[in-house]
Amino acid sequence: YEICGKKLFTFGGAFSIDRVYRVLNKSWWLREIPSQAEMDYALENLKNSPDIDIVLTHTAPDFIVKSMGFFGVVDETTLFLEKVFYKIEPKEWYFGHFHLDKKLSYQNCKFRVLYNEIIRLS
Repeated sequence: YEICGKKLFTFGGAFSIDRVYRVLNKSWWLREIPSQAEMDYALENLKNSPDIDIVLTHTAPDFIVKSMGFFGVVDETTLFLEKVFYKIEPKEWYFGHFHLDKKLSYQNCKFRVLYNEIIRLS
């Protein structure tokens, strides 16, 4: 997407680590993890849209997830987003999923996990 002169990449999906407390097809779904076809489509779109300014996703790259102390669950989405990070090297990345508000940084990229906080993208 291009909004207000900024190029954005968006991608949804994540593994519900608390699914044992949830109800199938009501509070978690079998297709919560993107398919390989969806990941391939996203990578194909990135070939046509270099220089992404901002990334908006549900979860974060695997190295960010681990830096927040979440270990033990292999999520194909976080592994995929790690590949995306190294491919496009964005300056800003916003995500949710972890039900907290926190600022992080990694290799000149400002990461922001959002839950209650509402921010204005500049």
